[in-house]
Amino acid sequence: MRSLFHGFAALVLTTPIALAAPLEQPREISIAVDVFAGGLHVLTIDSRTRLKADGYNLETQLQSRGFAGWVSGFSQHTLSEGRIADGELQPSVHLNKGIWRGDSRLVEMRYGDHGPVEVTVEPVEDPSEREPVPARLRRDTIDPLSAVLFVNQPAYAQAGACEWKVPVFDGRRRYDLRFERIAEEELPAGRHGVYAGPAVKCRVHYDSIAGRYTGTRWRTSSEPMPPSHVWFAKPEGTDLWVPVRFEAEHTLGWVLAYLTRLDVTP
Repeated sequence: MRSLFHGFAALVLTTPIALAAPLEQPREISIAVDVFAGGLHVLTIDSRTRLKADGYNLETQLQSRGFAGWVSGFSQHTLSEGRIADGELQPSVHLNKGIWRGDSRLVEMRYGDHGPVEVTVEPVEDPSEREPVPARLRRDTIDPLSAVLFVNQPAYAQAGACEWKVPVFDGRRRYDLRFERIAEEELPAGRHGVYAGPAVKCRVHYDSIAGRYTGTRWRTSSEPMPPSHVWFAKPEGTDLWVPVRFEAEHTLGWVLAYLTRLDVTP
């Protein structure tokens, strides 16, 4: 169960919103996502992105639901802030505070010009259970939440939809997310999501680099996370490529996520 919440959070929080307009154009984007596993509603995600001429602020709240919420008591609040200069992102701070079965968890990172220079993790990891992430692998990485905007930098925006590779360090794990365009599809109306219409289906590869569990409690380096799929679309009235559906395989069954709200304020 824990691997479901944390693994899924790692992927969903890093799924980008691709903007047709420049990053520096002020606006606020608010989305909500419902997550289902094995047919049961297990997680709700509320996310807000604030863009201004010289910076950005991102906040996301994850809250477990139903029986999964009763068992785990999982919740997570994530905040990222940074500067924007000539279309390029420069993170300044990343804060991730969560609760799992009554125990608090914290990641706080502060950034220099080439990645995090201060990293605080609570509780402190047992080195016998998780491999370290050396400083050289943290260089020029982005935090999971700032990655939402990472692909809108000029060098990435010129590439085609889903032709992206995002270097991420979340305070515990170092991984790359690779997006691969699969096909254009027509999504039918459904009872969970708010979007129906044309969408681009992309495969997401989670390439673990360091910070893997070395013990037997959780997924080990010999068990790579299987590829997942995300559908991007431009809902009516927006210039945004928004993730409207997400799908991944898990030991508990198929994990499905649907966009349930999208609000854009100029």
